[in-house]
Amino acid sequence: MDFACSEKVEDLRTRVSDFMAAHVLPANTQWHREVEAGRYPLDLIERLKAKAYAGGAVADLPSNWLLLKNAAAMGVHWGAYRQHHSELVSVLFDELFALRRSGAIVPLIRDVFPLAEAPEALEALAGRRTVGKVVLEP
Repeated sequence: MDFACSEKVEDLRTRVSDFMAAHVLPANTQWHREVEAGRYPLDLIERLKAKAYAGGAVADLPSNWLLLKNAAAMGVHWGAYRQHHSELVSVLFDELFALRRSGAIVPLIRDVFPLAEAPEALEALAGRRTVGKVVLEP
């Protein structure tokens, strides 16, 4: 799919890149030193959150919840991107699919249902009987 990036997209890419270079990458070195010393550097996360979104609250994800639920935190709130940055969605999906094609990311797919069994797939999701991605095939 061919497309041209708008000035807003290019501006966002530049700002994110500048933020990463100025704040995240230097903190990464400090993060690794803290973790290697057996400490979980929450203060680094708080400082990065404050710098990344100084204009308002950032949603918290308590780490104890992840530990208690034996869960991992990952993902993107696509609804918010679609609502606030719709011009980025196709760019991001192209990049994600390129990563998938190259093998850099491999989604966990355990459950595959024929499209005719979509209600059963939804019941499995609602009943928390699934792991990873659920795929419907035509």
